[in-house]
Amino acid sequence: MLSYLKESLNLFNDWKKTRAKPVIQTNFYNDPGVLARTTIDIVDVENLKGKFDLTDEMIINLAGGFPTNTFTVSEFIAKSLPGDIFKTSLNFDFGVDHKGHNNLGVIERTIDLREKVIHNDLMFIQKQGSGIGTNAFINQMSAALQVDFSSIEVMAAGPDMVPPLYFPNKWDGYKTWIKFGYLLIHDHDTRYKGWSTTKSLSEDTLNKLYFQHRNYHLWENEGFTWEGVIELKKSKTSLLLFKLYLLKKNINVPLSSIVFAEVPSLLVLKTSLCTRR
Repeated sequence: MLSYLKESLNLFNDWKKTRAKPVIQTNFYNDPGVLARTTIDIVDVENLKGKFDLTDEMIINLAGGFPTNTFTVSEFIAKSLPGDIFKTSLNFDFGVDHKGHNNLGVIERTIDLREKVIHNDLMFIQKQGSGIGTNAFINQMSAALQVDFSSIEVMAAGPDMVPPLYFPNKWDGYKTWIKFGYLLIHDHDTRYKGWSTTKSLSEDTLNKLYFQHRNYHLWENEGFTWEGVIELKKSKTSLLLFKLYLLKKNINVPLSSIVFAEVPSLLVLKTSLCTRR
């Protein structure tokens, strides 16, 4: 009981520290400078907008919004596909870096309006460590919750996948996206469990391994591509995991507005993630 109260107090103190920080801006959709430097082409999805009562802003936010304002120019394109589906591409040009190389970025999504599912197809940002990925995910999850989407899916690419010629760095999604609350699906979870057994690890899910921290370096060095899902309606697990991540990083955004009544739920989740076998 004392341990439970101590954990509750610690988690509540983390929440208070986060709430004391100013709310950060994650979406620059309404920034005049951003719009002036961006070409937006969504004419192809006009029928879908009318059918599902979506605004231009919601179309863009479901794909991650405009998660930065530091680019030189950008382009957002949405193309309609059969079956009430559309595909988006947001391309950034951040200009030339100090080494004389072009600094580029791209975010691609496939959004199924009928099934209420988003698939995050691709993201690479040569300007790494800028928080663009986190901002895009916050924007996307906020929009998805607003229009009652059921799930967000991802293929988190690892070093076992060959990167495109225009992105010479190895894929790092396998060690990055788990922090946002994705749960490994089907054979991918089974494969992880097999790997963790060979390493004699007590963490039987990748989520536990990330939040436990102590052995996560093994995954960073040896991990592989996986597929995962964030359930927005069937379960609160992914949303709570993401809130834990925001607390951990002291990131204050509207999505992380956790009332004290939610702390026990977060505590149970945190305790289950950190329980040794």
